[in-house]
Amino acid sequence: LFTTCRMEQMNQYMYALYAVKENGVMESDYSISNPDFVLLTMDNLKTGCLISVACALGCIVAGASDDLINAAKIFGEKLGLAFQIKDDILDVTSSLEKLGKMTGSDKVNNKSTYVTLLGIEKCEELVKKLTNEALEELNAFPNNKLIKEYADYLQNREY
Repeated sequence: LFTTCRMEQMNQYMYALYAVKENGVMESDYSISNPDFVLLTMDNLKTGCLISVACALGCIVAGASDDLINAAKIFGEKLGLAFQIKDDILDVTSSLEKLGKMTGSDKVNNKSTYVTLLGIEKCEELVKKLTNEALEELNAFPNNKLIKEYADYLQNREY
């Protein structure tokens, strides 16, 4: 049975997901005068939030300690941001055949991305750094080999 504290944690995470779903987060919602802040905010509220909440809720349902829940949350945040940056890279470097969707849409839509702000090389370094930080959080968990392999796969994906 869940304690009241665990139910409150779940409610907080579910509310975060609901807010993302109902309100969405669009670049136009923020001042474009600081595009790096816009990107980080958007990605933390979208991709990072969704992955983080999924990881934390899994731990809560499993009855994990607060330390493990926090490690899962941080893992999800870092992995979500790395995933989004990798997606930005692939939009520039990949092809329709490889990616399975149109590429170059960010440029056509004049959208600020990590690649437009930092360049591909810096973005690749950032994906690696964030993934490594995410992997560090997994050291708190036993039997973490498969999820570590998956995180590494996401870092090196070509689609």
